[in-house]
Parts: sequence; structure tokens; C-alpha cells
Amino acid sequence: MSRLRVIAISEAFSGFWNDFAKDLGVAIDLIAPADPVTPSPETVAVIVAAGGAERDAIKWLESHRVPPGLPTLVVGTDTGRRTAMQLVARGASDYFALPDDLEIFRSAVMAARNGDRSRAAAASHRATDAFAGIVGESQVLKKELARAARYRGIDAAFVPRFCAFIGTGSASPDFYGGNRKGDNLFANCTICLDAKTGRRIWHFQTLRHDLWDHDLPTCPNLAMVVHKGRKIEAAAQVTKTGFVFLFDRLT
Repeated sequence: MSRLRVIAISEAFSGFWNDFAKDLGVAIDLIAPADPVTPSPETVAVIVAAGGAERDAIKWLESHRVPPGLPTLVVGTDTGRRTAMQLVARGASDYFALPDDLEIFRSAVMAARNGDRSRAAAASHRATDAFAGIVGESQVLKKELARAARYRGIDAAFVPRFCAFIGTGSASPDFYGGNRKGDNLFANCTICLDAKTGRRIWHFQTLRHDLWDHDLPTCPNLAMVVHKGRKIEAAAQVTKTGFVFLFDRLT
């Protein structure tokens, strides 16, 4: 059975873990902050339970080393972005503020449990980069992607949570398509990139073979929406045609 190693920095969530483990079909190993981090072969993630003691979680990350490749997820109550950045800068894979991020946290743990971590890690080291043909040798784009990656040093399984979103222009020439037959894929597209590697995660073409200069005027706006009672991290793409496309950021 998959196991979660929970570091109890705070007692705020003490009554939560058993129900959470039962819901996901995993086992919990609850340990004190002073105990060594010695995960078993069945351990799929280390969870740092901060719960209002985020500063203590930062100190714990500074003084403890989690084995490479094992996601380190910090759970707290502080919704501030600064706290999340400080935790990730010190080695956390991700940070979740409960109760707002409960569904997102649950999905992250399920991904680790289901073995997505190992599959994503393997995919990230493939020799062929699906986005390489677009990035090419552009040093400007590579520089910006590297700059974005410095904000979040994360395990490969959770890369989709920290993406770069772009909206592309129309193919050239704008009003004549005789010499650019086909869909002109990646023109007029919303594209989600892995902020660390530049790998294309997903794309959506809002208009194929554009003849009217209906390129996407801006990058997508990031938003949190509620759909059927569930919070979803979304990307909203406005267009020149008046439509707004709403995407799940992960898929």
C-alpha cells in the first residue's frame, strides 16, 4: 500500500489525516519534526503539516533533506503568495493553503499515489522536446523560461501547476493564405508550457487558417472558478472575435 510520511509541524490538522488517508486508500506515517526523514519504499510523498506554523515549516525545510525525486508537499493556512514562494525556494515541491486548496492538494497526492511522478519524471528527460521546433534557438524565450523556472523548483509530476501561458499571433501574411495551406498549427493558439523546460503541455487553436488577423491579443488571464461545486484553477483567453475561452490549467 502507498504511504504518506506526514511531518507534524502543527497540530492544526491532526484530526484530518486519518480520514484523508482512508479516502485515498493510502497509509499515513505521522512523525515529529525532530524525527529523521526515512521514507519506506512504499512512500510516495512527504507532507509537511504546517497549519499556521509556516515559519516553522520553512525552518524544517532548511534543516532536513528529503530524498531526491520524492515530492515534498507543504500544507498550511496562509494564503499569501510570499509564503508559498519562501517554502518552495527552500525545497518544497508545492504549497497548499487549506481549506481553499483541498481539492488541488488531493489531486496532487493522487498523482503521486498513482505513479504519475515517475512517468512525468521519465517524460521530462526525453531527448525529443515536443516544443523544441517552436522555441528553436531563441535565446530570449529560453532566458524568460529559465527566469520563470527559478521561482518554483519542483518535482516533474507537479510541473503543470507552474506553467507559462502564451497566446500566439496569426500566421503571415495576415490576409492571404494561398502560400500557407493547412491549419497553420500554433498560430492563433493558447499554449501551456512547462516553465522549467519549455516543454509544451497542451495547446488549443482558437482559429484555423486565419485570414482576418484574428490573432490572440493578450496572454491568458489566470483565475479560480467554481464548476459543479469544485474549485478549478483556470486560464481565460480573450479573443478579437469576442469569445472568451476558459481552460483547466492542467489539461
